This record gives sequence, structure tokens and C-alpha cells, in this order.
Amino acid sequence: MNLENANYIVMPNTSAVLVLPVNGGETARFVEVETKAARYFSRDNWLFDAASFLEQDSLAQRLSKLATFEGIATEKFEGILENVLASIIPGAEVNYMVFIENEHLLIAHTDSVIQNHLV
Repeated sequence: MNLENANYIVMPNTSAVLVLPVNGGETARFVEVETKAARYFSRDNWLFDAASFLEQDSLAQRLSKLATFEGIATEKFEGILENVLASIIPGAEVNYMVFIENEHLLIAHTDSVIQNHLV
């Protein structure tokens, strides 16, 4: 994925959280990272925007549709995630975007994500 065909761009030097499935997707491990370079995502890789009032499904409902994450797809997960985000990225507990990146999730504050409407 590159800039020309990306719908979403997570800026470089941004604090983010990776969610890695563990024990066959039954539990999750949260890892704090700082992006070294911009990360590009298509609409197919975008999973959730916590700040959107247009969301029809919760994050848990969306995760339950992904085999890798169906074990952690509970409403409890969202509360845990919000607590993790609050401790790592202030303000992100209510304003975050979730992307699928390989076999894990990348979560960043919405202020760190640029939406490319030209694609």
C-alpha cells in the first residue's frame, strides 16, 4: 500500500497500540509502539472509528467477524482497550481508529490519522 491508493494514513512518529492475538485469539496482548514511518491503509483495512456517530456495529461486533480475534470480541475488551489507550495516548480512549495490519490491530488517536478523500 502506498500514498496514492491509501484511504487512511497514520502519521510517522505517532504513539499507537498494537493488539496481538495470543493463545489462538482467546486473549490479547497490548504493545505500545511509535510509528517510525507513515502507515497506509485502505478502507478494507479500516475496522472502527470510536469518534464516529455513524457506527452501526460496536468494535466487539466487528472483531467477532474476524477469525483471528473472535475469542476476544466481547464488550469487556472495549473497556480494557479504552483503559490501555488512556494510559498510553491521552484522549485516545474516546477518539481512536482501529486498522487491521497483517495479523494484528493497529490503534491510533484520530488526530494522528489523515483521511485521503481523493482515493
